[in-house]
Parts: sequence; structure tokens; C-alpha cells
Amino acid sequence: MNKRVLMASALTLALVVSPLSGMSLGVSAEEGEPVTVASVSGDEMGATQLPVPADLKWGNNYAIQFTGFNESLDAIYGTSYWDIEVYKDGELYDQTVLADSYDGEHSLPYSAHINESGTYKFRVRARAAYEDKAYTDSEWSEWSAERTYVRPERELGVTVAYWDTERAGEYHYVSVENASGYWTELYRVEPSGELFGLGAVGGYVRDSFRDAGGQLMDRSFAYDISNYWGEGRYCITIMALSNDIDEIANGSVGPMSDVLDTTANAEKLGSVLESAADRSAAEARDLLTGSADISAIQMAMQTNDSFRGQIKSLEEKYAAEQGITLKAPLVSAQAQQYVDSSQVQVVGAGLNAAQGSDMGLQLDVTPEANRVPTHNDYQKNVQLDIRLVSNSQEVHELAVPVSVTMPIPRGLRASQLIILHYHENGTIERTAFHDNGNGTITFTVTGFSTFVFAEESAADTSEDKRPGNSSGQNAGGSGYMTSLESRIASAAPGATVKVTRDQNINTLPNSVMQQLVRRGDVALEMEYTYEGMDYRILIPAGMAVDDTTPWYGPLYLAAYFSCDGGVDNGTASVYIVQRGDTLSKIAGAHNTTVARLAVKNPQIKNVNRIMPGQIIVVE
Repeated sequence: MNKRVLMASALTLALVVSPLSGMSLGVSAEEGEPVTVASVSGDEMGATQLPVPADLKWGNNYAIQFTGFNESLDAIYGTSYWDIEVYKDGELYDQTVLADSYDGEHSLPYSAHINESGTYKFRVRARAAYEDKAYTDSEWSEWSAERTYVRPERELGVTVAYWDTERAGEYHYVSVENASGYWTELYRVEPSGELFGLGAVGGYVRDSFRDAGGQLMDRSFAYDISNYWGEGRYCITIMALSNDIDEIANGSVGPMSDVLDTTANAEKLGSVLESAADRSAAEARDLLTGSADISAIQMAMQTNDSFRGQIKSLEEKYAAEQGITLKAPLVSAQAQQYVDSSQVQVVGAGLNAAQGSDMGLQLDVTPEANRVPTHNDYQKNVQLDIRLVSNSQEVHELAVPVSVTMPIPRGLRASQLIILHYHENGTIERTAFHDNGNGTITFTVTGFSTFVFAEESAADTSEDKRPGNSSGQNAGGSGYMTSLESRIASAAPGATVKVTRDQNINTLPNSVMQQLVRRGDVALEMEYTYEGMDYRILIPAGMAVDDTTPWYGPLYLAAYFSCDGGVDNGTASVYIVQRGDTLSKIAGAHNTTVARLAVKNPQIKNVNRIMPGQIIVVE
């Protein structure tokens, strides 16, 4: 029997008491008797009982659906809770807590947890918020209708997750034929050796629908480990999911992965610095950066206070040896409306400074004209331009990560805080941070630009609600993206799959880009409007980006794949930048000038910097 807490959120924290943990829940019940889940309701004297959930039914592919209103919203999280019990063949099978901020209709995808033949039913109750004196838990609802599942003989294959040996927190697996997605579980290894299930942190991983299988996939738990659990020992399991478990069963859970020991990572890097104690700070820095990937150093700085302290000591020694002036963080008058400058601290900045220079962090409110678009769920946000400045010049490429400690911007709650890092190339990254419990947060980055500090709705589960989509729509969300992947997968060799402007798509998830990578012989053409400008981009066959960027925003697509930076009559000639090309070289080969190319290609922000694979208009 399972016991979980599911948050209906893009930031799902599904706490699973795993059978592997050896823990006993100590519950037993006859069918029909309430099974008590630890209540979080407050004093029941004079309190109003919440209304009983109703309209229980099984949805498509065994989704749990019901109607309910919970007026007891958690004052901290702005979230309501629902206890769900699932019975199989008359016995308790699963206990789940659904957390969301919706009232009315609720739906919980559940097919990932139905892997045994049997007759299933469920019931629900509304749970009162912690220490709520006004409300108490509702009574249990009536039972849903029973639904019998007969596991088909045909089932998906098994895959195994394994940690990347260089990039901390990243893991890999080989895709399974016909899988529509994957369910990954993250476990923390306790000192006793027992496993504590942290659940599907990051949860449901959508992969290409009806994948041919055999492709090496890359995912990451680095954010979740850094942001929620800190240093420790972790392992994962993965299971291939079926789009229709009545037709083909989910795959079996693969073997447990090897252990990722973030403590050992920090200790290893710390020992590198200790071994270089008698050397110059410059030699120690080079020894550190040469011994690990920058992401491993970043995770160690983010999760280990002791290692971050070692970096601070090295920075001070390096600054003294190199004649570097470490300037106090400069917070503009406008930014001080949100951030108290006296509470801003920086670690590691000086290790990225040139000899004899000064180095400091600068924070300013993003000018209105440069504010990045955010999804409707992030309307309550503060946008800050955070820059690392040396001798009045911004430093973009870092040799050593930099940790920033700063107050949570005024008006935002720590419990719902999310930090989005908008890079100059148009990509967006969710930044892990640690809540220090004193009104400040610490986050570690490998670059600076615009950061959006926002409150996130706990009920945002749709895959189309991602930053970078100015309209807040994705033409049907994950369903449309699945359809787009399917169209690419089934397209004839040499075909061009088209996305029209009325479909309102201006971002692409990694799964779509990876489908283009896998095909190699199919192109994608998109037309979209972004901030009042019309774009037409073309990703030629064989030129898709093969990396782990989760979402490619409209500016990224325009920068690297734009046919003209705007709509043309379809006759423009384009050139794909090759390694070693310069804009001057391309201009000479096409009898034009750099200035003319710059005018035709407004997506080129720096005429001295173009990238292989980038598409530019030459006529």
C-alpha cells in the first residue's frame, strides 16, 4: 500500500513512502471504514465542517476526478488539500494528498500508479488548513464507481536511469518504444541505508508520443536537489508510461540507479582546495576548475555552506594576490524599493576578475521597455537586472560560479517563490535557491542577466504554462505539443512541418526539438507574433539543437533560426552559419556588406558574434 502527497503543480513534490524504505504505515481498515490520514486541522471547537466532495468519477486513462470546494486555504501556501484513498479489490491500496489552489473541478492523473489487475474505487475528503480554527475536515465522500483493470499481456519495456558522471544532478535513460512519457522517482538514502521516497520531484516527464525507442535521453534533478533537499545521497528509478493502460500496460519500474553523493562532491572539491593550500590562489582556482564541471562546482556551492565558505576564503586570497578590489554590491535606488542593499552578499565574483581590476555586483529594476513577458500565473513578479561588473564592463562568462544572498523581494512570499533566469540568448532557466529562514535567499549561478522573482500558483500543472510565452497559450498545451511531436515523427523524409501564426505558438519544449534531432530529415517552420513583431523561423532538417535546454523561447528561436526577423514574401535566401564563419566573410561571399546583413537580420545583436547553425538572410 502506498502513501503519497501530490501537489498539482509544475513543481510537483510527491512524497512517497516507498516499500523500499522498510517503513510501516501501521494502518488497517475494513472496507468502508475511514482510514485516518494525519490531520492538519486545528481546534474543532465551533468550527465549520468543509463540504463533502462530490461527482467522483474515473476520467480518461484512469484519471481521478471530482468536484469540491475548500474554503480553508492554507495561509502560507495559498493551497487547499484533498485526502484521496484508493481501494483495490476491497482493500486499501493507496493514500494520496492532492494539493491545489482550484475550487470546483479537480483531476489527478493516476494511470502511472495502476499496474496491477483488480477492481479499483476511490473516495475523497476536503482537508482543513494547518491550524485553521474556522474549518475542519469534511466527511469522506461516497465511493466512486468501481473500475476494473485487467493488465494486458502487452506491456512497455523497461529502462534504467543513471546519473551523469560529470554534470551533477543530470541523469540519462534510453527511451522505450511506444512510451508516451516517463515517471521518475527520486529517493534520498538515509544514513541507515534506508530509502526515503521524495517522489516524482519534477515528476511526470513527457517524452515524444509513440517514440520509436532506443534514444538516449537527458534529464536533470539538479534544481530539485539544490532547491529542496540539499546535500545528501540520492538515487532514482524510472518507469515508462503508456498513453492507454487498457491497450498496453506501463513498463515495470527499472532497477534502482547508482547513488549520487552530493556530499562527496562537495568534500571532493573541498579537498582539492585543501591540497592547494600552499599554492597561489590562482593555481588553486585553476586546479578547482580543472577538476570538475562548472555545474558540479555550482551544486556544491549551492548545497554546502562549508564549501561555499572555502570559495569565499579563496576569493579573498585571490583578490589580495591579484590586486583585485572587491566592491560592495550596488543596488540602485529603484531596486532598493524591493531589496535592502545591506543584506546583499556575493561569494565567488572576485575569482572571475582580471588582475588589477575591480569587481562588484549591481542590481537594478529591469526597465519597462526591457521587461520579459511572463505567463499569467507569474503576474506578481519583480524583474531585476543583476550584473557582474568589472572596470565598468559587464562580465558574462564565468570561470567559477557565483553565489548571491539577498532578501526576498518585498511583496513576494517565500513559500511560493520561483526564480526564472532569462539568458541573453533567449533561453530561460529555473534557478534553484535556498530559503535561509531569515527573509533572505541564496542562489548560485554561472551567468547573469535578467532575473524574474515571482510567485507561482501551486495548481499550475499544464505544460504550456511556461515562461517565454507572451500570450500564455500554447494552442492546446501539452496535447498540442504531443501532436506536433507526432507530426514530426510521422512526416515523410524531406518534409517541412508547419506551425501557423493562428496556433499562437512561440516556444518549443525540448521534447519537440529532440524529435527533430531524432528524425534528422524533417524541417520545422513556425510563424508567430511576439511583442508586436511577426516572425517566421525555419529549423532546417538536421539543424535542430541537441542539448538539454528545457524550453526554447521566442527570442532564442528568432536569434538562431529566423528567416528574416519578420515576415517576408517567402522568397528570401538564407544561409546557415558554419563553424569558422564571420559576418564579414559571409557578406563578402554574397556580395553585400556587414551593415546590410545586420539590417536584414535584427536577431543578430552583436555583429562580431554569430553561432554555427544560426540562420541569416543574405538576400
